[in-house]
Amino acid sequence: MVKKGLITGITILLFVLVISYLTGIWSFVYYVSGGIGLLSILLSLDFLIYSLGNKKTTSSEKGTYKSRLEDSKRFISIAIPNILAVFIYLISWEVKNTIISIMNREWLFFSSPNSKK
Repeated sequence: MVKKGLITGITILLFVLVISYLTGIWSFVYYVSGGIGLLSILLSLDFLIYSLGNKKTTSSEKGTYKSRLEDSKRFISIAIPNILAVFIYLISWEVKNTIISIMNREWLFFSSPNSKK
């Protein structure tokens, strides 16, 4: 189940990356992958909490504990690649803005109006 979840998560991430590349709007990675990752984490927590609850509600639900635990693992494995992509996007965005800020300061320093010859 975990392998299927990882394959699904990577497929979703690749789909989002292709759409972001074709449109040129890289913030889709943040919004779509972040939303999918957050939704997957919430669903995983829901399945995990439900599976840890009352395990002996009826006699006909013997296999549901393990299946809900496996579903929880699958949703976490879907979330992992998408959340990693969001972190990479945020780090690259911060680095880009820092470099732009440094370059603007240096440009302003070298082109000050007080440096007349």
